[in-house]
Amino acid sequence: MTPQEKIHLCQLILKFKDQTIRPDEFALLDKTLQERPEGVEQLFQIIEVYYQLMRTQEMPIRAGDHEILDQALWRAMADVENKAPSVEIQPAEKPSVLIQKVELSRMRHKIRKSTIFSLMASAAALLFFFLFPRFVPVGDRVLVGKLTRQIDARWEMASGQVAVGDDLYAGPLKLAAGFAEIELDSGASVIVEAPAQFTLESANQLYLQQGRLVAKINKTSRNPFVVYSSYASIVDYGTEFGVQVDDRSTLTHVYQGRVELRSGSNPLRFEHRKALTQDQGGQVNAQGDIVDTQDSAGLFVRQREFEARTLAAQGSAYHRWLMYSYQLRRDPDMVVYYTFERDSANLGTLVNQAQSSLGALDAHLTGRNGNKPQWSQGRFSQKSALIFDESRPGYAEVASDERLSINGPITLAAWIYCESAEDGGHVVSNRTESALSPCNYQLGYRGKEKERRQYVHMARKINGEDDKNQINSKPLPDDLKGWILVAATHDNQTLKYYINGTLFDTQYWPHKIEVIEAGLRIGSDFRTYDESSFNGKIDEIAILRRIMSEREIAEMYRAGKP
Repeated sequence: MTPQEKIHLCQLILKFKDQTIRPDEFALLDKTLQERPEGVEQLFQIIEVYYQLMRTQEMPIRAGDHEILDQALWRAMADVENKAPSVEIQPAEKPSVLIQKVELSRMRHKIRKSTIFSLMASAAALLFFFLFPRFVPVGDRVLVGKLTRQIDARWEMASGQVAVGDDLYAGPLKLAAGFAEIELDSGASVIVEAPAQFTLESANQLYLQQGRLVAKINKTSRNPFVVYSSYASIVDYGTEFGVQVDDRSTLTHVYQGRVELRSGSNPLRFEHRKALTQDQGGQVNAQGDIVDTQDSAGLFVRQREFEARTLAAQGSAYHRWLMYSYQLRRDPDMVVYYTFERDSANLGTLVNQAQSSLGALDAHLTGRNGNKPQWSQGRFSQKSALIFDESRPGYAEVASDERLSINGPITLAAWIYCESAEDGGHVVSNRTESALSPCNYQLGYRGKEKERRQYVHMARKINGEDDKNQINSKPLPDDLKGWILVAATHDNQTLKYYINGTLFDTQYWPHKIEVIEAGLRIGSDFRTYDESSFNGKIDEIAILRRIMSEREIAEMYRAGKP
């Protein structure tokens, strides 16, 4: 390194020690330590000098095997000294006394530099997390908030793990695993999802280097709340929004209120900007271009999901299922996902929760002669279900849509409740109303019809008379009742049936029909008659355009069993 580069490096390190370093300076310092081994050596020299200066006055400063007191270091320290106010020094009252030459034994402390350099070169970005608490006393730092909750969190910090209730000061943090909730003194609540690397700069400003977070502003403040990265700034105007930062772009999604997305890391100086309101998203790339984004709402863990994870960790069975449900609805191959959570404001609708089709493909409760399925308690006291009564046939229906029509690999899964071996019927069907219509897929469980009473069946028919392509499972146990997870997968070659998360039957079924666009019925076939109508409760249905593995279906059962 040239003398000028050494001086600049020393100044950056001293700025970091004094907590006055800017994000761009921190990035330069981090890059220098990763790419320049002599920069790491310089850092060790400064650490050693700092350590020696902090020791008691009786201990002399000693030179080691390497020249720790080089010109660059002293020039940087002199630069700081020159800025300090002058102090008048009183003359000594007694004349100086000449001390005869004293020989001091030279203390040696050999360190293998190659080992240190190898370690630091691969972890230079973490170095400051280890050094920060040692260089900056707590009393000199600015209190910005508190850690209120965390789930399976692991922090990478020299001072160890951060505990719930700990005060948080301005400075960098790294969450290596889990989730953390931070309440800032400005009233902002921030949920951070690992892996995340960020810097709390003030109660109103946060620098996100990598990772995801959701910020919710719970009270008004004179200053806007700002989250920024190397590529963009998100300026809040009283809202809830998520931010994701990686090495290519910065993405944000607005859940409530309004934000302004600005290109560049400086929220006050920018080339492009875009106002975003509820349910809108935007992304800034490394070139500073801003583009709209779709389907980004499901990327982030919000307050309700964080609450579910917290209560699941405390042993709540319902929240164990709810936590899993949030993960399942994010699956990109999930076509529709009905959780059967009753909406008191819209009791006639079964809401589709699949992120890939959110806001569409909701099912509407209907039936013959005005009969409809009725809401009831589900598997858990906090959960609802629909009762289907074969004596008053009703069903939930989704209008015809090409997204529902699948003739390739498919997984059908449903939680149902049957009191006896005669309960059951058609769980879900995708076909048109014509008597001879093809059937893209259909799943049934037992039923009143004698020939189906002992089986799970799946149908993918060329027409209404194509009974050879309605495949029954082996007979079900007579004592199987209560809440049951029934699932089927078909990859156009092999059909598998699952009962309560366990593989129940496998059959070779090489079959694929020409797909037709059709609607969906839950609790009935499209040819509605008493024997096909479901009798019992249903409180969850998932349809995926892929094959779920045995492990995934077992996990679905473990997460959802009451």
